[in-house]
Amino acid sequence: MKNTKSSIWLSALVTGGICLLVYVRALSCKFVNLDDLNYVVNNVNIRHLDMHLIVWAFTKPLDLWIPLTWLSFALDYSIWGLDAYGYHLTNILLHSINAGLVVLIADQLCRKLFAEGEYSPETSRLYPVVLVVAGLAFGIHPLRVESVAWVAERKDVLSGVFSLGTLYFYINAVQHGEPARKRMNLIVSLALFTFSLMAKPVSVVLPAIMLVVDWYPLKRFVKGNMHLLLVEKLPFMLLSFGTAVITMSVAVHKNMLVPIDLLPVSERLFISGRAIFEYMYLLLFPVGIIPYYVIPDPVPLSYAIKTMAVVVVAGYCAYSARKRPWVLATFLGFIIPILPVLSVTQNGAQSLAARYTYLPSVAASIALGAALFPLLRRIRLSWHRSGMVAVGGCVVVLLLSYAWMTQRLIGVWNDSVTFWSRVIELQPTYRAYKERGVNNSTSGRYPEAIRDLTVAIGLARESGIPDLYNLYAWRGEMNRVTGHPAEAVADLTAAIDIQPRPVYYYIRGVALQSLGRTAESKADLTRAGNNHGPIDWYEE
Repeated sequence: MKNTKSSIWLSALVTGGICLLVYVRALSCKFVNLDDLNYVVNNVNIRHLDMHLIVWAFTKPLDLWIPLTWLSFALDYSIWGLDAYGYHLTNILLHSINAGLVVLIADQLCRKLFAEGEYSPETSRLYPVVLVVAGLAFGIHPLRVESVAWVAERKDVLSGVFSLGTLYFYINAVQHGEPARKRMNLIVSLALFTFSLMAKPVSVVLPAIMLVVDWYPLKRFVKGNMHLLLVEKLPFMLLSFGTAVITMSVAVHKNMLVPIDLLPVSERLFISGRAIFEYMYLLLFPVGIIPYYVIPDPVPLSYAIKTMAVVVVAGYCAYSARKRPWVLATFLGFIIPILPVLSVTQNGAQSLAARYTYLPSVAASIALGAALFPLLRRIRLSWHRSGMVAVGGCVVVLLLSYAWMTQRLIGVWNDSVTFWSRVIELQPTYRAYKERGVNNSTSGRYPEAIRDLTVAIGLARESGIPDLYNLYAWRGEMNRVTGHPAEAVADLTAAIDIQPRPVYYYIRGVALQSLGRTAESKADLTRAGNNHGPIDWYEE
């Protein structure tokens, strides 16, 4: 190819700049009461850049071993305090860097494929444009919003920088024959891989991705060469294995994994197959993205049907491998990064999430650019200018539609109320009403809180939710402060019958006092002792 390195780097800068502009709206977003509170707002450990922070980050995981992510939050806190603006700015900058890295990796993988044949200056100038398209297909796709606009998903964009950097330097290493340069690139790649694992352990799959890239498009699978390729990956594999052990140990220690008796293997497979189906569908048609998915009970028959559809697609990709290796390589590049987050090792109630497509979408975006360039070249050499205008117009419309949908989805993450309201609109669940109700109560919107908590109580009764007492207690407090002491007494009595906590007696005692039931009030206040609140959300 005749394109200079400067034109490729310019393409990467343009891509990153466009992503930055598209995500500017996220700067006005606030923290959301979905991990943001635990990760940042209420996390006192990140408030000092000292040895205590380092020890805590590396030895006291909350739910994942992500020490670099904690350090990045601590650095933000040292600059911004608890101003959400700064945390969102960091997420956006990291994501914009990732979009630029996709451009650079796309160039590494596509340059040799397109180097054969004669190219006119006109078609050669198309190449940087196609790289920008590949970068933007990744960067401004609506599936990226969750990873960028949600502060707690710093681990996605931070790990993304190191993961994509790992691949960039790895490809550099294997494409240059000079031993010293190859060795240095591999060392840098291994160092970045280590950092990626410390930002989010999902990057444990990168050694497998490297093998896919070795097969196609680098075409390094030569007879008698396989053991050398595996030895080359051995340091990466050892780091992956160690991180996987740490991650599973944390999950087991904190009882995060759903037991087999609650979610049988067959259902896990169907849930996983349906998740892959939805990821592929949303990648092509990003409409109706739900910010919080939950596993339905019972698992619908449609999950099994979608799983079979995924099996058929996988079979077709494998069958096409000899004639169209790019199809299987793209499929594997998409599927392999998804494997660690499938329901085979289910934790929590979510069955899938848009953020899980962050690394998987890189392969699909590069494949789009790889397919687009030959098409545009043929059109440029054999069709009239109208053909180029038509195809170019379609690409522009596609990217503009991505930008528009991304803008709308960013609005969902504006604050806790807009977030949970969107969840309720698409998938009204107990947790959605509970979270919005609690947020409304802490924000002083008491009537709205009472309505939400009432719906949440009904859903909790149907589902046998164990912390029903929290809902009664919170609604009771809302009824008390809004001048409905009788309703408050009824709610707190229901909460006490399930979980008799001292602060519940205090709130009921105050409500009873308002009703003139002095003797009962004194009894409750005595039981409460010095526990005067404020009310909190308690675990059993």
